[in-house]
Amino acid sequence: APVEMVADNVSKTFSVSPSRIVRARAYVSAGQQYALSVNGVRVALGPSFSYPDEQYYQADDITSRLRAGAVNAIGMITHWSTPGKGRPASVPAAIARITVDHADGSRQVITTDPTWRTRAGSWVQETLRSDPGESGDYLEHIDGRRDPVGWDRPSFDDRTWAPAVSLGVHPAAPFLHL
Repeated sequence: APVEMVADNVSKTFSVSPSRIVRARAYVSAGQQYALSVNGVRVALGPSFSYPDEQYYQADDITSRLRAGAVNAIGMITHWSTPGKGRPASVPAAIARITVDHADGSRQVITTDPTWRTRAGSWVQETLRSDPGESGDYLEHIDGRRDPVGWDRPSFDDRTWAPAVSLGVHPAAPFLHL
């Protein structure tokens, strides 16, 4: 299910079965921007692929980043701003599907849903870079001090973070035509 977020850190910890991992993929999309990490290592950046009539996933190989027989963590930093130069009129949301294929033939699937945890992220809205009457665009500012150390690692305790808000079962707007 897609989950709502404007400028958030989003995390999910999950156990991976002990069978050797032969292939793992992360399929991610966001209303505008995201950064994806696995066990504390950034593995993907996603600019907006969202336009009013379509939405695309970016697929990334995360096989080498997951650990079989262990608790693993997925982290996303998301950012949604107003529509404008290069930013479509989407909604503040993101969606992810993680597939883990094992040597024993089993497959684990982890998807975004209200079990993911979220908190205000490090993107800070700044001033317009030009006069608003001249279709100005906002500057972006990232304040890394707002991100707790290790928030995207399996050992981080995110129980005080809020559950992600589900926009509904996929397909849900804007993720209708993936």
